[in-house]
Amino acid sequence: MTPTGLRGSLISHFSRRITRSGGINLAQGKPGFTPPPELIHHLNQAALDPALHQYAPGNGHEGLLARLVEWLQARGIPVQEHNLLIVQGATEGLFLALFHLSRSLDDHGGVLAFDPAYESYPQLPRILGMPFHAFATDPDGNVDFNKLESSVVNNNVRVILLASPGNPQGRVWSREELADLLTILDRVEGWLVFDAVYAGIHYGPPPPDPLEMGYPRLIEVDSFSKRLSITGWRVGYMVAPEPVMTTIRAVHDYTGLSTSSLAQAALARYLSETAFGCEYTRGCREICEINHKLMSAELSSAGFRVAPAQGGYFVWARIPRDITDGFTLAESLLRNGVGVVPGENFSPRHRDHIRVNIAMDTETVKKAASRIRAHLANRVE
Repeated sequence: MTPTGLRGSLISHFSRRITRSGGINLAQGKPGFTPPPELIHHLNQAALDPALHQYAPGNGHEGLLARLVEWLQARGIPVQEHNLLIVQGATEGLFLALFHLSRSLDDHGGVLAFDPAYESYPQLPRILGMPFHAFATDPDGNVDFNKLESSVVNNNVRVILLASPGNPQGRVWSREELADLLTILDRVEGWLVFDAVYAGIHYGPPPPDPLEMGYPRLIEVDSFSKRLSITGWRVGYMVAPEPVMTTIRAVHDYTGLSTSSLAQAALARYLSETAFGCEYTRGCREICEINHKLMSAELSSAGFRVAPAQGGYFVWARIPRDITDGFTLAESLLRNGVGVVPGENFSPRHRDHIRVNIAMDTETVKKAASRIRAHLANRVE
């Protein structure tokens, strides 16, 4: 724990240790899939252009912005280039959104996220001095909207952070649930910051997007990291109302400045030739769905209680009751060549859980599941 009260990420901690030991890294949410060959080709071609080795425009590569406008408008979302900003991954987008709201809300309103929450959701508000509130869901991720409204009102919540599919639990919100959420927010003139990074990795119908629902106080962040298996490229984007985006762009000029010219140019060319890479993303999500079912079955047979998921990269599971906690299990699994993340990284209420990444080839997932089961069968209490 640092003097500011922040603790380092347990995702990074366990990922670093399993990588050093040469084991199977199910800790970090990075895909084990090879990026599209056509995209790599365009990256190599972009590298031959001397101009692309310099700063990109702060708002983003013109061609990439144009592809985003086309893609969003084709889905019936009325956006223009002035509503968009290319950022260094969705995490920078989340920070810029919350930074703007921390300065613009005149009543010191709080931020709410659904427990268990991705690690950035509680930490970014704390960095910015915004009160944070974790709202407990049931074991399947369901929300009591009457209790939610009471929490929003009683805690002066003015911002809700939401991902669908979620992380660590891959729950997808229905259109009706989103409508109920937006109704509650509208009553307090609140903002929704929507994290869409896993929206392409769904096991059923595509998740509803709040951008399609016309809510006026919405900032959405997304990235190409999961859709195209390029987490190391750090290219994301934001969508926001024009007055808000004008302010956010000004802040971005002095923080992120710009995102990789090479990466943006390659993405612009690839997306224009491949219908936004939808076929590649479809293949990734089909493998993820297969792997989620496989790992869920293996863990369930070993005494875990696996939460249902409709998308995303992860299995979220309560550990067998005879194991002390998720941290203890994660530590012992390291010695057996598998890295996972203890649930306490996402919620103090979930010390009895672990998160397991399944976004990789199925044989690797089978091997990891076998090691986990062997460890549980052979452990000495």
